[in-house]
Amino acid sequence: MPCFIKKGQKQHTTEEANSSRLITKVRWVVESANGRIKQWRFLDKVVSNHFVPYIGDFVRIVSAFINCFRAPLINDFCNEELGQTMLDRAQLGNQVQKYVEDNNLIRKKAIYSETCRDRPNLLRVKLTSRHSSSRVYSLWIEFSGDEVTGWYCTCKVGARVVGCCAHIASTMWYLGYSRWELETPSTCKYADSILNAKDVPLETDSDSDSDGFIEE
Repeated sequence: MPCFIKKGQKQHTTEEANSSRLITKVRWVVESANGRIKQWRFLDKVVSNHFVPYIGDFVRIVSAFINCFRAPLINDFCNEELGQTMLDRAQLGNQVQKYVEDNNLIRKKAIYSETCRDRPNLLRVKLTSRHSSSRVYSLWIEFSGDEVTGWYCTCKVGARVVGCCAHIASTMWYLGYSRWELETPSTCKYADSILNAKDVPLETDSDSDSDGFIEE
């Protein structure tokens, strides 16, 4: 199970956030395995209490049948390298968080500009929560040349280094892609690309002409 925020705790530690991300990354496998077991009608329903001493044996028997006669859940192992990278990163600490806390940058007032004055290779961004207008998150993105080398956000899971939170991801998306687009397509055009980003529609000349046409 993913970790829960403890009483009085405002943010997961890096270790807790990394562990939770590793768990949610494989949740499909868990749900798929449970779905296979529930194909047996007996295990798909609420089991009577007098079967409790035997339920473990029933599950092991059904699992043995599945392993013997059903196809494996995964046939493609092309993502093994990605999985190993995630496991390796789960052992790392968040160096950007350490720098921010050691230098008290969370409480330090700053005039927001393109770069942080303390370190020219550190971006500092403020984002308002989409759920509460009174909540503001501060985030830092460290970079070297064309490579992002670290990040930290003050949200609940912002300390993790296995992936990043939505605030970090949206900031990098905007800085690296969106702000360079001359025109932003309307939201309705993205409906067919929800499942696969490669299906994002491209703007055509006719679209641009129609958008710029004003009827008198």
